Amino acid sequence: MTRDLIAQAAGLTTAASLARWQHLVPPTASAGPRLPLAAGLMAYGLGGGAGLVTDSLPALLASRLVLGAGAAAVFTCSTAALLGLYREESRDKVMGWRTAAELKQRWRTLQHVTLSPSRVGDIARAPLVLNGIWN
Repeated sequence: MTRDLIAQAAGLTTAASLARWQHLVPPTASAGPRLPLAAGLMAYGLGGGAGLVTDSLPALLASRLVLGAGAAAVFTCSTAALLGLYREESRDKVMGWRTAAELKQRWRTLQHVTLSPSRVGDIARAPLVLNGIWN
């Protein structure tokens, strides 16, 4: 489970770093965010769904790298598409709303987990049970 998360994080950070390179920016800027967004959605779907048909750990880790790259592309391109719809001060306002909505959802999730202490224990115990350490 930890390797799976590490592979996904590695794919996410690698794709985000690659997206910043100058030679990748002009095609995205000229074509707009639609094509990279569509490619990111395809990578996200394929990388996420590969776990249903994959038996080996290396293949699963590779699929998680693809999942992370797809998530990075979707997040980056959806932000670019959103910013392309607004100008000047309204752009700042919309980005503030977007950030506030993300933070509100994270806060709701955190409250949901922490309001029930038994769930926190179950979440912490799950990897131990799956690895046969906890009976």
